[in-house]
Amino acid sequence: MSVSIAEYIEDQKNRFTQLELSGFPLESAARTTHALMANRIFVDGKNADDGDIGQYNDTNPLYVNPSKNSLPSFQTKGKTGKSKFANGDSHKTGYFDSYKDFRKAVGRGTSKVDLVLSGGFQSGFANGLFNKSDTEWVSMVSGKNADILEGQEERFGRIFGLTDQERATFKEVIVFEANKIFRK
Repeated sequence: MSVSIAEYIEDQKNRFTQLELSGFPLESAARTTHALMANRIFVDGKNADDGDIGQYNDTNPLYVNPSKNSLPSFQTKGKTGKSKFANGDSHKTGYFDSYKDFRKAVGRGTSKVDLVLSGGFQSGFANGLFNKSDTEWVSMVSGKNADILEGQEERFGRIFGLTDQERATFKEVIVFEANKIFRK
C-alpha cells in the first residue's frame, strides 16, 4: 500500500503528538538512569566520576547506642570490652575501635563505602524518583535522608551526579523509546 507525502507527513505529526503526550521515552530514560545510579552508589560504591566513593574510617573510636539504629543487635560494652561498669551497672552503648569495626560487628561490608547501613537511605533514594511534569522527572530525598546525602557529599565529594555513562544511557533510552513510537 502506498502512502502519499501528505499522508506520511500527517502520520509523522500524529506520532510527534503521541510522543509529546505520552512522555514515555523520558519516563523510561529517567527510571533506567535512576536505577543505574542507585546500583552504582549503593552496590558498587562508586561516585559520580565512577571512582570509589571512599574508605570507611578505621582510626577513630566511637560509641554506638543500639536503640538508635535498626541494625542487628550488638553487644553493649565499654572500651575495656566489659559489658558492665566497675559499679555493676550495664553499659548502654557499644564501644568500637572505629566505624569500620562497627560495620564489621553488624555484618556490613567494609571494603568500600557503599552508603548502606540500615538500608533506609538506600530505600529512600531508590524510591525518590518523581514525575514533576510531562517533561520533568526529579530524583530527590527529603528529611533525614536529605541531610545524609548532603553530609556524604561534603565528606566524600560528588556522589549523586550522573556519570558520563549514565548520561549516555539516558540519551540512548530516549532515542530507543522514541524510535519505537515512530516505527509503529
